Amino acid sequence: MKLQTFTQYAGLIAIIAIGVAVGVSVANAPGETNTQRSNNLAQQNFDYLLPHDWERTTTTEVDLNTYLGGDHSITFGIVEDPTDANVLYFATSDFEGTPTKQNTVSIIRYQQDTYEFERIFKATYEGFEPFGKPADWEAEWNVLYEAHVLGYDNGKLVLFFQDANDSPGRCAEPIVLAAGGEYNRNVVALDLEKPYGGFIAEYTLPEDAISAAIARQDTCLNKTL
Repeated sequence: MKLQTFTQYAGLIAIIAIGVAVGVSVANAPGETNTQRSNNLAQQNFDYLLPHDWERTTTTEVDLNTYLGGDHSITFGIVEDPTDANVLYFATSDFEGTPTKQNTVSIIRYQQDTYEFERIFKATYEGFEPFGKPADWEAEWNVLYEAHVLGYDNGKLVLFFQDANDSPGRCAEPIVLAAGGEYNRNVVALDLEKPYGGFIAEYTLPEDAISAAIARQDTCLNKTL
């Protein structure tokens, strides 16, 4: 039986090339007060942990595999909900097949105080199915997607999809890669109120998040020279 594909879950999503905005206005939206704008900014978070920096990664993966089945691995990043510091969000991959042909992606909401978790999204993707490419390109591209949580933006999770075999280098910043929209790298948003309502393809990463990621990347590259 053919598994549901990324495109079937996301709707008609084309490859997204997210550009860095130039000269972005910081004026309030019509009818918006300074307080409202400040609150909106406070509901963004693009800082995340890597799995090896979170002390609960191993035990949480054991719990996920016990209660959900499969062989889940937590991917970068692990993002704190800016409206509730007790809540974390992250994605997992569960690869199957020899050689690997499928990846079941789960998005997890995790309660830090109780160690409880909830799978809020699940989709299985097949290899040889490029994102946004015609079917007759499948054999050429050989893409198998995995997901990463890059941030939280006003009730939406910002997700980065890339080929599981993508290896851009030690200093590469995922937010910069996502902003570039190249090499089967795609950024979408997931509405937490309706996670199965389809990905939000028309999502632009905040300029300050991109600038901070570029600065980190440049610092890393300079250290390696």
